[in-house]
Formats: sequence, structure tokens, C-alpha cells
Amino acid sequence: MLCKLFLTALILSFASVAYAIPIDVTVPCTGGSIAVTGDYNPVTAAFTANFVETNCQIGDVTTNGTFTSSGTFLFTSDSTANVSVTYSFQTSELSGGGSLTDSCSGTLIGTYNTSTEFFQGSGTKNCTGSGGGVVSIVDLLSGVLL
Repeated sequence: MLCKLFLTALILSFASVAYAIPIDVTVPCTGGSIAVTGDYNPVTAAFTANFVETNCQIGDVTTNGTFTSSGTFLFTSDSTANVSVTYSFQTSELSGGGSLTDSCSGTLIGTYNTSTEFFQGSGTKNCTGSGGGVVSIVDLLSGVLL
């Protein structure tokens, strides 16, 4: 999640004109890519971003999914922005012969530093999930599955 927030911040930090700027970039990940489309208006600080993650691997887990966010991203200095974000995502993870599907939505409100990738604020998150696969006891008991 914070990786996608950082990617959004990075894309938005290059915007410096006074109209809605289209966003259309593909970023590689191990084994696949993340395509990002949307727009940013530096006058109103409003943005929309749509991410499509395809075959990204973290260890022995492969993820595919979509992520949508919108809100405001108002720069207060070269590297700091006030953010108000509403997001939703759905991912499918393949690992150890199993498959897990997660769906989440939520909000984030606070301050984000693009240089340090540090977020200070609050948020909400509501998730549901289903499926099965090989999971460590620590992940199972801590609820990392969802």
C-alpha cells in the first residue's frame, strides 16, 4: 500500500503546470509490471490514479490486481504534501499451490514526505478475503492473510 502511495507521490511530484495532467506510466516489478493511469490537477490538488498489477512477485508469492485511488495531494514544499486519499483494491495472490483474494477499501488523511516516504496521519481500512494456501503460523495468527 505504501509503495503505491509513494508511486503516486512520485508521479505527482513531477506535475508543475496549471491544468489536469494525464498520468500514463508502466513501472516494472519483479516478474511483471504495474501500469498506472489517471490525472492530477496542481491547481486544485485533485487526483485520480488507477493501478493494474500484473504478475508481480515478492518471494514465492505472485500478485495480480487493481488499485484505484482519488483525493487531494497538495504540495506544501518541494518534498511534503498534505494528502486526503480514498482507495480501493482487489488482489489475487498465488503461493504454495493456493490462491487468496483480498478486497479492501479505505481512506488516508495526513502528511506525506516524498523524500523519506514517511506518512504521518490516520486512516481507515475495511477488507474481506477468501481462498487458501501455505501460510506461516505468524501470518495466520496476525491476520496478514487479509
